[in-house]
Amino acid sequence: AMKHKEKHLSNILKDYLQSCFSTDVLEFRRVTFEKSTGVMLERVAEKDNVLTKIRTLRELKKRLGNGRRCYALLHPHLPEDPVAFIHVALTQELATGLSYLDRHCIESESPTIDGISFEPKCAMFYSVNSPHSALSGLDLASRIIKLSVNDLRNEYPSIDTFSTLSPIPGFNTWLQKLVNSISTNISTSTIVSASAHTFTGNDDIKLSEKMPQEIIDSIVDLSS
Repeated sequence: AMKHKEKHLSNILKDYLQSCFSTDVLEFRRVTFEKSTGVMLERVAEKDNVLTKIRTLRELKKRLGNGRRCYALLHPHLPEDPVAFIHVALTQELATGLSYLDRHCIESESPTIDGISFEPKCAMFYSVNSPHSALSGLDLASRIIKLSVNDLRNEYPSIDTFSTLSPIPGFNTWLQKLVNSISTNISTSTIVSASAHTFTGNDDIKLSEKMPQEIIDSIVDLSS
């Protein structure tokens, strides 16, 4: 009986927090080196649980440069302490790792390449954080990703692929077995290198009708 009461209370508290931290309440804001407050920059630098800790202002400025984006979700009562924040890199092709981002992301004030306006093709999500453990279970990461996608699409219509560098253990093996078990028009050699959950606006993917729709929605450029 006690466990049932505790579960009931937990559900009540979760529903209450869901309403307190709903999308309508939270503010979605871009974090920049030039315009964000020192407190905000300090939180982003210190509360990242995915990337190595930022040790210098140059490293922080690099992560917030023109070739990247950092977005935060903020509660009105915590205006400088994000309940979630995300780092995104803008690239011309799918990145293979963090080292690729360091080599290819633009840092300059003017977002151009050889005098030509920078028009990225891919947005790589490489660090998603919810610093407040007490707010776990509120799906803040999913919400900030969706808001980031909408903002990036408005800023850069050229982006047609959104991907994450977050690893999925055993994904390649599972995917290869799945493809081998069905008849498709896709060359399996294009699949072996897949290592990230990716989605795109490209509708030219031709897969067997036997493949579940959620798999089709989750895998990109298999036919390229």
